[in-house]
Amino acid sequence: MSAAISLRGVGKHFGSLQVLDGVSFDVGQGEIVALLGTSGCGKSTLLNIIAGLIEPSAGELRIDGKETEGTKDRNALSYMFQEDRLLPWRTARANAEFGLEAAVPSISARERHARAEAVLDLVGLQGFADAHPHQLSGGMRSRVALARSLVTSPRILLMDEPFSKLDPQMRTQMHEELLRIHAMRNMTVLFVTHDVEEAIVLADRVVVLAPRPGRVREIVNVDLPRPRSATEPAVAEAIRQLRLLI
Repeated sequence: MSAAISLRGVGKHFGSLQVLDGVSFDVGQGEIVALLGTSGCGKSTLLNIIAGLIEPSAGELRIDGKETEGTKDRNALSYMFQEDRLLPWRTARANAEFGLEAAVPSISARERHARAEAVLDLVGLQGFADAHPHQLSGGMRSRVALARSLVTSPRILLMDEPFSKLDPQMRTQMHEELLRIHAMRNMTVLFVTHDVEEAIVLADRVVVLAPRPGRVREIVNVDLPRPRSATEPAVAEAIRQLRLLI
C-alpha cells in the first residue's frame, strides 16, 4: 500500500515549548487512521501541520509521495474541524458550497449548487438544502460540515474530533455515515480523537501519541471486521487493550 501521508522525524516547538518530537508514521492510500492520546500530546498540532496550517520545526512531510512546503500541494486534502464553523447567514447548500469557493474559484454558480446538493444528499440531508444552521439539530449541522469537507472530492480527509460534541446515539450515526462514505469514495482518513472506543470502531490502525513532547508510543493494528460494536467481545477486548497504552 502506497502512502497518502508520510511523516519522518516531524517536530514542533513554540518558543521554548517542545510540542512534538520525532514523529514518524505513514497513512496508506484508502486507510482510516486514528491519532489517539491524552490532552496535550500534540494531536491537533500534528493534524494542523499535515493540513499546512502551521509549519513543522523539524522533519519531513510528504503528501502522495511529494514533499510539501507551507500550504502548497494540499489540493488533495480537506479538513473537518471540531467545531462545525457553519456561517449562520448561509443555508446548508451555501455552507457546503463554501468549500468550493476557495478551492475552485473558477467554477460556475450552477456547478457549485449542483455539487453542494449532491454532497448534501450523500450525507443524508435531502430536503434540507435551504435550511439555515439555527434550524438544524447538532447532528444535522455535523452532516453539513462533513458535506462541506467532501464537496471538493478530496482524496484525503483530515478530521479533528469532529463528533466529540454529539450525544452517543448521534455519534454512532455519524460513525456509520463516515464509514459508508469512505467505502463509496475510498478516501484516506486521518482523524484525531481522545475516545478509545471511537478509535477502535472506526480505524484500521491507531497511532498512540505519548505526551510532552508528543511522540509515537505505539501503532496498533485493528484487524476486526466492520461494522464494529463496542458490545462485541473482540471489540470490547481491543478497546480494553488500547486503554492500557494511553
